[in-house]
Amino acid sequence: MCEPFANKNCADMILYAAMKGFPLALYTTLQGATLEDWEKLKLIQYEVVTIHIPDKDGRGHFKVTDEYLELLRLWDCDNYSCHGRIDDRVIPYLKGRNMITYMHDRAGNVEDRPHLSISLNRNLYCITSGTAMDHNVLLPNGDVLMCCMDYGMTGVFGNLFEQSYDEVIHSEEAERMRDTLNRGESICRHCTNAICQ
Repeated sequence: MCEPFANKNCADMILYAAMKGFPLALYTTLQGATLEDWEKLKLIQYEVVTIHIPDKDGRGHFKVTDEYLELLRLWDCDNYSCHGRIDDRVIPYLKGRNMITYMHDRAGNVEDRPHLSISLNRNLYCITSGTAMDHNVLLPNGDVLMCCMDYGMTGVFGNLFEQSYDEVIHSEEAERMRDTLNRGESICRHCTNAICQ
């Protein structure tokens, strides 16, 4: 939903979450990250790291600096993602990992992209979070969204400035969205991460 390293305290927040034993996934453009951040985080174990890289047409609006290229060289990842043709400047720094080159439809939230429409009488399962809906997105204002597909913010489970994570993940809104996996309309019915049970 937004670049985590836009927050200057991102590395410290990742360290804190790791220290608490939470599973971590990192999706980043590395824009705003520093070599100091990499030093802090180089030993962190993630479930997945996906680095979004610049496209040749400049649609991603990346600042390709010497520090950015060094971070790209250093940071180990599982996937690179590029929405277009890869910028030639970064090709020497890629480590042959999985390359994602398609533009995701974000469960029907991106205009002019084809998307699914799964029947209301089919039960769903998410390949990312199962039925737990615990692969959330934390926004800078403390809001916890259902997932990274929810660009329309249809599932705001709560706010970490006002509630504990346990309260957020078991909130009335979180339970309502879980119920839509078995009945009712939600963005899950239009998501490529949804599997019919």
